[in-house]
Amino acid sequence: MAAQTVSSQLIAQSYDAVPYPGLAVTRSQPDFLETVARLRGLTPAPAARARVLELGCAAGQNLLPLAERYPEATFVGVDVSPRQIQEARTIASELSLKNVEFQLQDLVDFTPSENKFDYILAQGVYSWVEQPVRERLLAICRDQLAPQGVAFISYKTYPGWRLHDVFRHMMKYDARVAVTPAEQMQKSRQLLELLKQCFDEKRALDNLIQEELAPLAQLPDAYLWHDHLAPASHPVLFKDFMAHAARHQLQLLGEATLGVRPIDMLDPETEQHLAALTSDPIQQEQFRDIIRNRAIRQTLLVPQTAQVSATMETAFLAGMRFSAAVKPENPPVDLRSDGVSHFTTLAGGRISTPVVLAKAALQHLGELWPASVAIDDLVGEATSRVQAVGAPPPGPAEIQRLQDNLLQCLVGGVVQASCGPDAYVAKISEKPSVSPLARLQGGRSEIVTSRRHHAVRFDALDRMVITLLDGTHNSAALVDGLVAASQRGQLIVSAPGQQVATPEQIRQAFVEAVPAALERLKTHAMLIA
Repeated sequence: MAAQTVSSQLIAQSYDAVPYPGLAVTRSQPDFLETVARLRGLTPAPAARARVLELGCAAGQNLLPLAERYPEATFVGVDVSPRQIQEARTIASELSLKNVEFQLQDLVDFTPSENKFDYILAQGVYSWVEQPVRERLLAICRDQLAPQGVAFISYKTYPGWRLHDVFRHMMKYDARVAVTPAEQMQKSRQLLELLKQCFDEKRALDNLIQEELAPLAQLPDAYLWHDHLAPASHPVLFKDFMAHAARHQLQLLGEATLGVRPIDMLDPETEQHLAALTSDPIQQEQFRDIIRNRAIRQTLLVPQTAQVSATMETAFLAGMRFSAAVKPENPPVDLRSDGVSHFTTLAGGRISTPVVLAKAALQHLGELWPASVAIDDLVGEATSRVQAVGAPPPGPAEIQRLQDNLLQCLVGGVVQASCGPDAYVAKISEKPSVSPLARLQGGRSEIVTSRRHHAVRFDALDRMVITLLDGTHNSAALVDGLVAASQRGQLIVSAPGQQVATPEQIRQAFVEAVPAALERLKTHAMLIA
């Protein structure tokens, strides 16, 4: 225990010296976890009224947006860093958030709650602490998780982190005489720069190392320090993590994803060989990690007593909401025949379907984006669109096929599902507004948390607009506010190929910029009114 106390002190000092610039972790938000659990047949607590515990909450960058978004839910954050806990408390106080509490505690000394938690989050903890703390982390999940609750745990994995370990040992050795974190990072960056000069691009192994080295050299100081130079770093094999979880009566719900990403599956022929090799899903996942050289996982765990469905069924979609950033490749969409229509996604994906109801549903989702729609309303709207062009009402078999198509789109990542109503609006009002936290973040950082719990990087103009969106400014008042910011030197106005110098030119530039800025904020799910 004495060794653990020293380790915890070192970790606390590390985070006090170099605060971790944490961001909103999209896949850790309660609505996402609720949706994943429901798609596997569980009945977790609704996110809007859930009890949420975050272990290793840093300065609350992940928890504060959730507390603001769900005023009827309860949030508890725990961290060992006094500096970061104080920062989280300060922001919570500034925003008058009464439903979130930040506790300064070592996880080993965590005080159990009489009421269990519906969701437990641990981003960037498991592989960043020593063994006694890892044991305590999973014990907390075992003892404090509700029967249908979900735990989100991220960790470094082998084999993908092996090469990072090599870099870590080299940097730690080279910086062994440095005293402060700043000195150690400076020495490490000098070493990384030296290594870049030592490789021969004609050698395959050197190219592989360079691919791993290049992004490492570009990391901001805080990420370089905590992910590669911090006092503790303990990557694990996926199978060993799951064995550890099993010892604490926890089982696998799945990875923190609604669909199947390229990293999750191999090509069909390899998948067939893998299935012949072993029927154990844990072993299959381990082999996929080896083949993909996976370095990071975000795994969802539930109590062993929970009855997890092996597959996602259309029956589990009942009551859910769908959204999709899709648009037809060649509008208008043909709803009169079973000819194939193609749709593209914002991420560059493509989906093709000859199913008339599915085409109508995707068309409707694309028009609504970023808003979501309840599945029953989506089916109803798709039916109405098909009937409007003269088709007969679809029968039960056709409705079932549409639901099957939606589930396939969900698995393929084309559409998104959620359980709760949208926390944002998809129309720009006369006097739009964003959340108080967004205004605070917009005035302090390049990154602002959206109402979909995404960490979004905005330019200076959009951030200034965000700070003005308190619901009292129409477009003309927003332009006035931007002009004033320009006069204070907070915004520099320029245009390609021309000089913007006169007050009239500056005002006109903002008149033209405001509508586009508001449209971007709407698309990023920033607007609440």
